[in-house]
Order: sequence, then C-alpha cells, then structure tokens
Amino acid sequence: MAVIKPFKAIRPAKDKVSFVASRSYDEYSKKELDCVLDYNPFSFLHIINPGNSINRKVSGKERFKLIHNRYLDFLKNQILIKDNENSLYIYKIEKDNFNCCGIICATSTEDYRNSVIKKHENTLEKREKLFANYLQLVKFKAEPVLMIYPDTNEIS
Repeated sequence: MAVIKPFKAIRPAKDKVSFVASRSYDEYSKKELDCVLDYNPFSFLHIINPGNSINRKVSGKERFKLIHNRYLDFLKNQILIKDNENSLYIYKIEKDNFNCCGIICATSTEDYRNSVIKKHENTLEKREKLFANYLQLVKFKAEPVLMIYPDTNEIS
C-alpha cells in the first residue's frame, strides 16, 4: 500500500475563501478572466496570471518569478494562510449524478518510482523539464495530483 502523510496546507483565510477560489484558468473566457482580474483582488488567478498586474504578457523564468512573488504577497497579506498542524484533507465532489470523496495528502516519490503508485499517463520530457523549472522557481504546486484506489473497508 502507498505511504501517505499529513502535511500543512496553505489555504485561503476563512473570510476570503469565496474570493480566492477559482476554476481552472482555461475555463474562463477572455472577458470573464479580465472581469475577475479587474474586480477581485483576492482571486488566485492573480497569482497564476501575474502579467495582468504589470499590464504586459510575461513568459518563461520572468513569469515564474512573478508567480512566486505574487504567491508570497498573498501569504504576507494573509490572503493565504499556512495551517498550524499537519493534516489529511477530505475533498468531496458532488455534481449532477456524480459523487466522490478523496483525501488530499503527501505521498512518497519512491512509491511512484517503484510502481506502488501507478502512472496514469506518460509524460513528455519537454513538459517535465518545464514543470521542474516551474517548481524550482515558484516553490509551490497549486493543483493536487489525482490518484485513485480500490474501495477498502480500512480507508472507508
């Protein structure tokens, strides 16, 4: 069985949750994205789209550094707050006729390398390098990696 561990999440301040939360960046139309960026200073979209605040498009290392700096601004201004204790987090999706529960946790990279956690897709080396550079400069990953497991009484 894969090793899972609790961790200290960084989450929106309770009074800002509804303002910080966003859909996937790709799900916004240009008009809708501009509206959120113009009228909601707490949106997480300000972190992942830092060029908006300087009124120009940025890419590569410059973009990654700006993302990191915006992230630090959100922490400094307590829009995002790090939990005090390590925890496992329950994630629940209810949509139409679909309903599932999951756990957000830290996992072992060794379990992944040793196929205890199975790959769900092959990745492209160019994208892996880009993502490695991103993580090195930005220092956070905003989206969980999805893994599934068979139903067991122990987990239930």
